[in-house]
Amino acid sequence: MTKLSDIILNDAKSSMEGIDFSRLKNKSVLITGASGLVGTYLLTGLAHIPQKSRPKQIYAICQSKPERHWKEITGRVRATVIRGDLCNDRFVGGLPKADVIIHASGYAQPGKFMMDPLKTIKLNTAVTLKLLGKLESKGKFPPRRSKRTRSAQLIPIIHVPATSRVSDAARR
Repeated sequence: MTKLSDIILNDAKSSMEGIDFSRLKNKSVLITGASGLVGTYLLTGLAHIPQKSRPKQIYAICQSKPERHWKEITGRVRATVIRGDLCNDRFVGGLPKADVIIHASGYAQPGKFMMDPLKTIKLNTAVTLKLLGKLESKGKFPPRRSKRTRSAQLIPIIHVPATSRVSDAARR
């Protein structure tokens, strides 16, 4: 293990404390933007879920070639890595269906956003809608509380904007 992967593993472990992941048991999870900062921490957090609550399958979707530390992390999580461009309709059409989809793909750096603003907008709109088609028929994500009903609402897909913090997004 590299020093960086050790740091990320320890940091993600503390970020995931207190979150109930029992609804992920025996589910398939697809994470877009898996090689980015948010996706890396989400994958790393999944490595710390107790065995009794772990997903049955994790798909890590990324466009960029992953760094060495990321490969070490995905090996620990036992994720299936799928590389491709989410703005390519054929690529998205070939993705597996999943019970839970976490859409964390996007550019956080203003320079990259400005290089191709249309692609960035497409990632945050059209791709999100296409990913809904990859959701299993009963696909859900852990509950989000409603102020009106004070009960849990199940939402099928989580879209994590590039500016969100991992721990905030995971607790919603």
